[in-house]
Amino acid sequence: MLRDLISKGKEIADKVTNIVMNFTEVEAKVREATSDEAWGPHGRLMNELAEYTYCHSTYLEVMGTLWKRLHTENMRNWRRVYKVSAQVVRTER
Repeated sequence: MLRDLISKGKEIADKVTNIVMNFTEVEAKVREATSDEAWGPHGRLMNELAEYTYCHSTYLEVMGTLWKRLHTENMRNWRRVYKVSAQVVRTER
C-alpha cells in the first residue's frame, strides 16, 4: 500500500517535471528508460525508443538525450550508465 503510494507520487512528480522542463515525448521516454529506479526499463519502452532512431530527427533527439543523461547528469550513478548502455546496444541492433 505504502509502496504503491510512493510509486504513484514519483510517477506524478516525473510527469510534472516533464511538463515544467518542457521535455518532448521522446525526451520524456528516454528519461523514463534511464531513470535511477532499481529496476530496468520495460522492453516495450526500449523497443519504442529503438524505433524512434529510424527517423533522422528523432534519432538525433534520442541519442542526444541519451548522451546528456550519460555525461551531464550524475555520471557516478551506475544504474543510469548501465541503462543508457543497454539502450544504445538495443538501438544499434
